[in-house]
Parts: sequence; structure tokens; C-alpha cells
Amino acid sequence: QRYAPPVAAAACFAYAGREVWQACCGPLGQEAELQALWERDTQELDQRRLDWVARVAGATAVGKGKADVLAEVHNMDALGPAGLRLQVGESVDVLEDGSGMNQGFFVVRSATGKGA
Repeated sequence: QRYAPPVAAAACFAYAGREVWQACCGPLGQEAELQALWERDTQELDQRRLDWVARVAGATAVGKGKADVLAEVHNMDALGPAGLRLQVGESVDVLEDGSGMNQGFFVVRSATGKGA
């Protein structure tokens, strides 16, 4: 019982020190590795989408069909650098439907010639 208060105090100071270290110097150990892995995966996915868009846009002169934009994207970060902001009611040529990881995404060319 005599050692309990000093041990508890040491534990509190250690925890506080860890929190201050993380605030000043960033996450420790596995957290830093996970954050780096997440960043690398994000960059790889963005690059795969950019490559997909470039391949399709360069090879496809005629689209599969026309489509009208029904809603705008609210979070452009979700699309990454391959994303194209379209306006409601705008008409686009659909060049290719996504599959696999890109299911739900489309490579399009707008009537004004914007992007792909």
C-alpha cells in the first residue's frame, strides 16, 4: 500500500508524457506505419484511376452512349485527382464503365470537351 501512490503517479506522468510526445512529434510505432501504409495505398489507387482514365480517353474516340448528370459530387476528395466536377443537367459521353475497384465510376467526356 505504501508503494501504490508513487506507482500511480509514475503511470500518470508516463501517460501524459506519451500524449505530449505524440502531439509534438507525431504518432509512434505501429500507428505511424499504418498511417504511412494508408497514404501509400491512397496514392496507388489515385494513380491506377489516373492511368485508367488516360488509357480509355486516349483509345476511345466514340463513347458507348450519352448520359445526363443527375446529381453533383459533394466530396471531390472521394474521387481523387481523376475526378471531374460536372453540373446537374450536363450531358456527357460515357466512354467506359468501371469494374472491380472502379465499379460505380465511369470515364466520361463532357459536351464542352472537359476531361475524361
